[in-house]
Amino acid sequence: MQTRLSASRFLIVFFAATLAAIVFRIDNWPLTWVPMYAAYLPVDEVRVRVWDKQEIRQGFLVTTRDGRTEWINHERLNIPRTKFIRLYYERIHGAVPPKDEQSHIALSPPNRWLRELFDPHPSVNQWDWRVLRSLNKSLGREPGDADFIVSAQATALQRSFSIADLNDGGGVQPREERVVATATWNEAWISRWGSDDI
Repeated sequence: MQTRLSASRFLIVFFAATLAAIVFRIDNWPLTWVPMYAAYLPVDEVRVRVWDKQEIRQGFLVTTRDGRTEWINHERLNIPRTKFIRLYYERIHGAVPPKDEQSHIALSPPNRWLRELFDPHPSVNQWDWRVLRSLNKSLGREPGDADFIVSAQATALQRSFSIADLNDGGGVQPREERVVATATWNEAWISRWGSDDI
């Protein structure tokens, strides 16, 4: 009898956890694999920023509170080069992590409400705040310091491909342009500085 009761409790807990994983679209739950992020969003053009070793080696062009400019790269920040590439080519340009963005696509209204109670939509993130906070905190700079970073700039080559050209299957000639993304400090953020609010 005790074994049957234990088995029943285990099954109740297991199925409750499995249902919760499905409702909240938790894809790390090992026993509920489903194609959760298989939502297709049609676009007319695909834009890709091209990585350049020299740009990565040089890093962000930053301006400090006292007006000086300097270059900050992954070595000065003491972070892996791959993480710096994400900051330089994605976050400062406002590109959210793909998994975060996809996890909010095609949700039913109740599911969206439940999910966004704990995980707000990534589009509400202030990437300027997050990038500048990361740079300053990594270098140990505080808002009152003369060397506090108030602006960071990243320049990249962007290639744009037309979906119609890609579907034709012929030789596709992308449109190329230099794009400049700038994160600028907002003095209203000083009140958030000491908190863990990222």
